[in-house]
Amino acid sequence: HRYTEKILEIIKPPFILILQQGVKEGLFVINHPEETAELIIRLGNIYRTKIAVLSLTLNDNPNNLLKIQGIIEFMQDTVERLLGVHSGTLNIISHSFQSGIK
Repeated sequence: HRYTEKILEIIKPPFILILQQGVKEGLFVINHPEETAELIIRLGNIYRTKIAVLSLTLNDNPNNLLKIQGIIEFMQDTVERLLGVHSGTLNIISHSFQSGIK
């Protein structure tokens, strides 16, 4: 909990500025930049832990790579929806990572 709160304390203020700038430039369609920033950061923290756990057992469970890809795609879709941008606007997962998954 303290780690998450410290991350929010450090990352949230510049993230809010980025979101506010995106709204001013017409890139994002959001009404509450502060809350949106916090939600994206908290969501990322939750799934960062999940991805780390899956990564640690990749040798024993190669299918975890597909699970990781699914989590990243979910995060991308969720953040795009939160920002009010079109699907596929963000590229959280690289094409080289995707091509390495069979």
